Parts: sequence; C-alpha cells; structure tokens
Amino acid sequence: MTLERKRISEDNTNTSLSIVVAIRKGQTTLSPEETIARSRASDGPYLFRSYKPNPQTFNRQRPPQHYDVDINYEIWKVCRATTAATNYFEPLVIGDAKFCDGGAGVNNPTLKAYHEMISLHEDDVKIIASFGTGKHEPSSILSTGRAHRLNPFAATSNLMRSLKTLKAVLTECEETHAQVKDSAYLVRNGDGAFNYFRFNVAEDLGKVKMNEWKDKRDDGNGGIGNTIDYIRTCTNRELAKPLVKQRLAELARMLVARRRDRARDDPDRWERFACCTRYKCLDDECRDEGELLSFALRREMRAHLDRVHHVPPESMDARLERCLELPSWPAGPF
Repeated sequence: MTLERKRISEDNTNTSLSIVVAIRKGQTTLSPEETIARSRASDGPYLFRSYKPNPQTFNRQRPPQHYDVDINYEIWKVCRATTAATNYFEPLVIGDAKFCDGGAGVNNPTLKAYHEMISLHEDDVKIIASFGTGKHEPSSILSTGRAHRLNPFAATSNLMRSLKTLKAVLTECEETHAQVKDSAYLVRNGDGAFNYFRFNVAEDLGKVKMNEWKDKRDDGNGGIGNTIDYIRTCTNRELAKPLVKQRLAELARMLVARRRDRARDDPDRWERFACCTRYKCLDDECRDEGELLSFALRREMRAHLDRVHHVPPESMDARLERCLELPSWPAGPF
C-alpha cells in the first residue's frame, strides 16, 4: 500500500495495481418489494483496490469480487480498516460499512490476490511472492490421557481448547500457502504456469503473540533482550539459511528480468509505473472542468502536443520535459 496520495487513484490502466484485504461486516438486505423479512449477509473479505477493474477486459464468468464499488477512499482509512485487529482495535466505519483486520479469516491474502489477477488477466500471472510473519503450531483440539477424563474441569478445558483451535483456523497462513503451491504445481505444464515463492520464519517466531512486549526475555542467542531483539534474531537466523538465500536471489533475478522486459517493451508505461509520472499541458486553454489537461503516458502527451498545438518534432522532447510532473513523494502511484 502506498501512502503518498490522500486518496486511492482511479486510474486502472496506468498505475501500479495494489490491493489490501479487510473483513467487512455483513449488511442487512431487503427484497425489492420489501415484503420479505430482512436478512443479513455473513461477514466476508473485502478488497480495497488502487484501481477499478474494467468490465470490458475481465472474464464476466469469473468477475473480480465487488468490482463495481467506489474506490475513492482516503488512504488513512484504508490503512486503519485493514489493521483493525479484533480484540485490539475498534472496527472502522467507512460510509455505511464496518471493517476490521483481514487477518480474521484472510490472514494470508495470497490466494485472494491470485484469484484477483486470474479474474483480471486470465493466466497472465508470472510471479507470486508471499512473506509470512512466523509459523505457529496450534495445540490439538483432542484431549489426551485418562487423567484428563477424570478432571472435573474437563468441560472448561475442552471449551478453551476449541476456542484456541477456532482462532488458529481464522488466522491460518500455511493452509493458504499449500493451496497456492498446489495451484503452481497444477499449472506448471500449461500456459498459466507461474513461479511461486514463500518465505517465512520456520522456527520460534510464531510463538510471539501479537501484543507481546517484554524488556527482558530470551533474545534467541542465549542472552537477554527485548521482544524486538528476539524477532530480529529469529529472522536473521532464517535469512542465513542457504536455501533461503538461494530462493531470495532467484526471486530477485526474476523480478529484475521482469522489470527490464517491461521497460523495454513499453518504456512509457514503465516510466509511469516506476516513477509515478504524469504530464500536464501548460496551455491555459486546455482545460477539463477547470483543470489543466493531464495525461498518464508520455506518448499521450506527445500526441496531444502534435495534434492540438502542432509542436514541431525538433522541439517536442524539450516541450515534453516541461510538461512532466513528478510526485510530491518519492514512491507510489501518482
């Protein structure tokens, strides 16, 4: 998620495509005649997008989720909604909808993102990279041993174990990882094959609770430190593993190659994507609803200058540079 704009861009064609996931509270619905009792849809994942899917380009048999909703949300509200972890923060109300952290059911949003890309671009998915925050091994829901059956507090113990298991199901990540991995394997021999990378701290980090802060605890190296020291130690230990280093290097090589291909195939779109550029006509008569005309791509600005202002070829590059606008902040869609 990028934070340099006050509102999410509605430019579906020429900005980077970003999504974040929250959980939206199910809303009460009415029948058209309002003669049937009200019903309430269940809570479910909601995708905040930096773009609007174009109905003319995606497969209408597999449309993106709620593709026709308004995306003109203030960025701080999106960030606040998608981090409103239950039991820690109050849900956020935007308009007539209430949102909480997507971790309550979509803790690993990789599969949602994959399905989104499939809906928008069919099989044109090349690389998927997923980064976890530590593996957690939940306790078994099943009781063990005869002593437990004789425990007068067995019912309470079973209830607590069931609640912990339910929480683990809601916040699972590894099952989603397995599903994406299976998808990559199944399409490996087809045109829809993609490279899948998953990085997660395999040991110890999953034991750190979301609200933990300790000034004095095991730092992971046999010494004493705080919670941040422990997280850093676990992460560095994972990053030092030869296989992890190899996979990170492989991912980096693919991303760089992909970037070079995109820059070569369409330099104007890459400039827009990478540098968040925009071009604005400086002629005061070129206005749309009072605002100076602006263009997302260099070639669009070039065509306008050629067609409307008849700028000669020898002066075109200099004129384009004067029309170029860079973002106020150093990164993200402009």
